[in-house]
Amino acid sequence: MTLTATPEILGPLIDMLRNMRVARGLSQLDVDERAGWSSGLTAKYECGVRVPTVMALRFWANALGGQLAVIPGLPLATVQEFEGRRLPAHKSAAAEWRAA
Repeated sequence: MTLTATPEILGPLIDMLRNMRVARGLSQLDVDERAGWSSGLTAKYECGVRVPTVMALRFWANALGGQLAVIPGLPLATVQEFEGRRLPAHKSAAAEWRAA
């Protein structure tokens, strides 16, 4: 089964991953290499030519030194609010996003 992210969270999530890439001084090709996928795929994801699966989003986050946990029903605003920090104990069982 292939999981895809819903459109309302995909745009902001891709923006977050792009911002992480730029902040780390990495090119799109650097991410391609680190994620182990074909050259140019990160560019296609970032400009919306291709839609990443949830697994691709996890590989993308890992290539940037981060982690992505997918939690059904958890609003993206919750993830963005805690970017770079561990979630409080009552939420950490549900999800965690850590930027390295």
